[in-house]
Amino acid sequence: MDNGKMKIAFYSIPNLSYGAGFEKWVEQVATMLSTRGHQIIILTTKYGHNKNNIIQKNLYRHGVRVFEYENYQRLFMIPTISAIRQIAKMIENIDVLYFNNAFPLNEVIVFLLKRGNNNNIKIISGYHGLFPEIGNIMTRLYYRLVNRSLSKKFDAFHVLNPEDQNMLQSWRYRNIYNFPNGVDTVRYIPGQKKNIFTVMFAGRMVYQKGIDILAKVIRKINDSQEKNLNFHIFGAGPLAYIVKDLEKKFSNVIYSSYVDEEKLIEAFQSAHVFVSPSRFETFLLTSLEAQSAGTPVIASDIAGPRETVITGQTGLLVNATQHEIINAILYFKDLWDNRKQEYSNYCQNARRNALRYDWKITVDKFEQMLNSVVNK
Repeated sequence: MDNGKMKIAFYSIPNLSYGAGFEKWVEQVATMLSTRGHQIIILTTKYGHNKNNIIQKNLYRHGVRVFEYENYQRLFMIPTISAIRQIAKMIENIDVLYFNNAFPLNEVIVFLLKRGNNNNIKIISGYHGLFPEIGNIMTRLYYRLVNRSLSKKFDAFHVLNPEDQNMLQSWRYRNIYNFPNGVDTVRYIPGQKKNIFTVMFAGRMVYQKGIDILAKVIRKINDSQEKNLNFHIFGAGPLAYIVKDLEKKFSNVIYSSYVDEEKLIEAFQSAHVFVSPSRFETFLLTSLEAQSAGTPVIASDIAGPRETVITGQTGLLVNATQHEIINAILYFKDLWDNRKQEYSNYCQNARRNALRYDWKITVDKFEQMLNSVVNK
């Protein structure tokens, strides 16, 4: 470390266009740390979408170097043996490496990298998507027998919510840092709402995000007499066919697979309520993006959303069932139609709440954690 400036590496398995919360988080944090004078490299694989050139150019412009490596295509999402050797060389003079401990075998790779020729490097294990009790029996056994014991050997741990902090503490981990993701409150600002009440969803089309639950909600509402509302859905993934079928059947369903961030911000601003029926989360960045744009949130009452949504003030936390989600949507529609001031209060509260998560605040905490770990 020179003059208080650190050499920092981020290890992200999917490349930065994968579109999940961690990849967006890395892009933002790496950029801000680089502007503060730290040397930043991002080590990733080619797994992901093909729009990464735009993201890479933005990072390069801020002095962040990105290196993509080949990865195996089957079984496990890990770099090839040749790529691992290249990564080992890249981190020889790094002060600290931060990685998302969410993909099997990658914690083994990071451990071996440290044990090799990089004993002085500090390792921070980030928990942006570790669900040890989710998945088939082999996955659960792997996390219990391999991940839990091996990860304990890392220097520090970063979690995004109290539930994960309690989990690591129960495993007798030490040096746990708990602070949330951030949101760009300068770009995500309130705007003009559409005339027709609009329900918005944005996220990957996967089981975790509950897109199948939302589909049932949409069908139920459209089969009822309450049809004076629209659904605008954003995202891509293996379950996208569910939404495409809805769009074909119902004229009030609009589906957009991939859009640039400016158009997504406009959608957050103009929507009347954002819905997230996730089955499990560690944080849920989209709930903050919606609130920053002045839009109330309906989210599952689970870890992650509990950290950002203040039920009854900035939105509603509900059980991820058709009945509760429908009631919550119709509640906000009634506010918009008949009680504008109450609806406006939700919007204003949402914006004020999001300001507490501005990226500068988050990166300040992240930088303090890095300094503490490196200098310990």
